[in-house]
Amino acid sequence: MSSDSKTKQRFGKKSIYAAITIIIIAVAAIAAWQIYHSSPGNVNLPQMTLTLVGANGTQRILHASDIAKLASYNGRAGFETSDGSIEGIGNYTGVQLITLCNLVGGIGTNDSVQITGSDGYSMVFSYNQMIGNGFVTYDPVTGNEVSSTETLTLVVAYYENGTKLTYDNGSPLRLVILGKDGLLTDGHYWVKWIAKIQIMPAIVDWTLTLKDVSKVNSTRIFVCNNVTRSYFEAGETCSSARANHYANYTDNNGNVWTGIPLWLLAASVDDWTFSMSFNESLAESNGYQVVVISQSGGNRTFLSSQVVNNGSGMIVANELNGAVLPAKYWPLTLVGSAVPPDDMVVNITEIELVFLGS
Repeated sequence: MSSDSKTKQRFGKKSIYAAITIIIIAVAAIAAWQIYHSSPGNVNLPQMTLTLVGANGTQRILHASDIAKLASYNGRAGFETSDGSIEGIGNYTGVQLITLCNLVGGIGTNDSVQITGSDGYSMVFSYNQMIGNGFVTYDPVTGNEVSSTETLTLVVAYYENGTKLTYDNGSPLRLVILGKDGLLTDGHYWVKWIAKIQIMPAIVDWTLTLKDVSKVNSTRIFVCNNVTRSYFEAGETCSSARANHYANYTDNNGNVWTGIPLWLLAASVDDWTFSMSFNESLAESNGYQVVVISQSGGNRTFLSSQVVNNGSGMIVANELNGAVLPAKYWPLTLVGSAVPPDDMVVNITEIELVFLGS
């Protein structure tokens, strides 16, 4: 065989090997891409109705067959409950929330999205959250807070581990937050039994600080707990304990204020553990004072006996007549049948418990 023939043979073999290598890499890349993105296939979904409402009021109702035709998205995730339990870890398949929003005009930087379950539980996501930012993430093994290395994706899921969701897990549709890291997010975001998705004006996030202020050897000790807007709203609409977590008050002008009873927020602090276990004996004996503080620094002080089990009498409201509070009251206002007009506190940013005799 001539040297030219040998050279051509070697070159031919190298070309074949290179071609095979390229094919393998391409197949691997496609497979990796399909872990998180897949085209609609033979998706078998239970009967359902999903209402979509656009920013301009455009409404569209989807059924199982409509949702099955939409491009699917897959990923692994789970959530951490308020008591630190790790739950819901699995592989989820569904439709990106943004895809559904695009069916009714899409979202812009001045929009937010409200997701409501058939049980009335709802959660509002800001634009920043809609594009995958602004979530606290946790390690799926330890539950410790860790930073995500990838942008998260909000998905309306219909499958968990390749099968339809069970009722307890949110069937037919549940909001999940997926990412390549498979990290956990806070459980109150994972809305079950989704029935409606509505695009609405942008909301502004806020934080309510709960503080235990005690004196030990003349030294002030602070134990703080920060309640975010989404966490507050989750507690307000929690169906499992709605009788305790939710209250409304109609004032003399017929306005309806909605929020969380002051006693429930005090319960986050009064046993020093933030376990939401209310120490009634301590409260009834006037063991502490509850100081409600405005952003301006103005405040009102109540004895713990005034607050104990006073559901609609003292409400920390975040809504007025079904809408976010106007600027003069935002983000939170103390109202109720047991709150005289002079004791009404607007623009609340902090609640302190001052323990007497400490």
